[in-house]
Amino acid sequence: MTEVLDAFATGPDRLTLDDVAAHTALPRSTVFRIIRQLVHLGWLDHDPPGYRLGPRVFGLAARQRDCSDLRAAAGPVLHALHERLGAVTHLGVLEGRQIRYLDKVGGPGAGVPSAVGRRASAARTVLGWAVLAAMPPEHVDALFADPDPDSTPLDVNRLHARLHRTRTAHGVAVSAAERCPMGIASAAAPIIAPDGTITGAISAAGRGLHPPHVAPLISAAARRIGERLDG
Repeated sequence: MTEVLDAFATGPDRLTLDDVAAHTALPRSTVFRIIRQLVHLGWLDHDPPGYRLGPRVFGLAARQRDCSDLRAAAGPVLHALHERLGAVTHLGVLEGRQIRYLDKVGGPGAGVPSAVGRRASAARTVLGWAVLAAMPPEHVDALFADPDPDSTPLDVNRLHARLHRTRTAHGVAVSAAERCPMGIASAAAPIIAPDGTITGAISAAGRGLHPPHVAPLISAAARRIGERLDG
């Protein structure tokens, strides 16, 4: 069951039976029996396009951290930023070494492979770079002190170089389209609450986005969210 659920951690929002079988390398009949049980128990949902994570998964994730105030503060700002840039906008929070996507504004036609509830390595995403760059370097070292056996080995020196570039760019992390096989560029900025707490980060992503040009808008939007958290 764990192998089947893991297939939904990195793939599209919906997967077919054949997709899951290919990901797990399990017999199709075995995958079908497991999926049927997971649907019955609420861990997965089934509709005509395929299977997706069910309400039981998101209910469990919601218990880990209540981010309702942050989502409420960020929602209008994310929508305004999306309308102005025509790009997909995201809200994320740091959980351990990963970024969890709390919100996403932008249609599926935009081609940005992200989803609410999904997690990604903080060391390999602009949302993560923005949050980590706002932290003292020694805190970043402590966070990544032990190697993660479930992920690709991390070059911490290279990460620190990336975070230094982000700090010198007024805290805005950028990723050029050339870095992404899909040609998607992105920029992100940390959300700082009035008490100085790093609460998360927002980003904008899309084809044709020019990160240096949109960086001031991303930064200003993140500041507005931080100010709204004081209400």
